[in-house]
Amino acid sequence: MLHATNMKLLSEVRDKFMKGLEVKLPVDRLAGLDIEALERVMQKFPGKHGVRFRFIDPAENMESDAISRRLTVSATDDFFKAMEQEVGIEVGLV
Repeated sequence: MLHATNMKLLSEVRDKFMKGLEVKLPVDRLAGLDIEALERVMQKFPGKHGVRFRFIDPAENMESDAISRRLTVSATDDFFKAMEQEVGIEVGLV
């Protein structure tokens, strides 16, 4: 049996416990990536969460990370929607 001792909104938990965001970028799509749209969305949602870019090459079964030291964003639902709709890339929580 489960007994809840504390309840919080998901948005509160996300802000409190997450360390940052991970932007997954398949290398085969980098040439067609709209960098200006990516920058625009990142600047539109300034905040305290760090950003890590994960470059994925499924053909070679390889991944590589790059962490931005100066770029921070706000991990809101609107940010995630904008990244998906305006840039077309997946963002995950770290």
